[in-house]
Parts: sequence; C-alpha cells; structure tokens
Amino acid sequence: MLVPAPARLARREAYQVVWVEECIRGGCEVVFVQQSLGVSPEEQLLLQMQGGFAEYERALIQERTRRGRVFAARQGRVNWGNPP
Repeated sequence: MLVPAPARLARREAYQVVWVEECIRGGCEVVFVQQSLGVSPEEQLLLQMQGGFAEYERALIQERTRRGRVFAARQGRVNWGNPP
C-alpha cells in the first residue's frame, strides 16, 4: 500500500497503528512517500508523534467548523450544502 504520509492513512494514532499492523500481517507492504516505515525505536516514536499531531489537528478542524457554523447560524446565514 502506498500512502503519501502517515497522517493520511488515519487521523487517529490508534487506527493508524492497527492499519499498519493488519496490512503487514496480511502480507501487504506499507510504504510512506514522505517518510520511511522504520523498525527502530526512534522511527516508531516519530510515527506515533505524527499520529498524535494528526489527531490534534483533526480535533481543531472539527472545533473550528462547529464554531463557524454556529456563528453563521446566528447571523442568519445557514447554507450547509446544496439542496437535492
């Protein structure tokens, strides 16, 4: 499996670890374009830290989106998509 970055595989660090382990167990090679999937403790720590930062970034995006929608609703500008 070719993945651009570890954060693109999963936004939660726990899911990322499970995905990689399941792929390896199933005989699939996991290749990250921007980083190598190493087996050294330092490389594993870096992978976990990046997963944690991706999870934090996801939470920030969700909170900002929620606040933006609440602000727009209070202004009377509710448009969350195109009607069918």
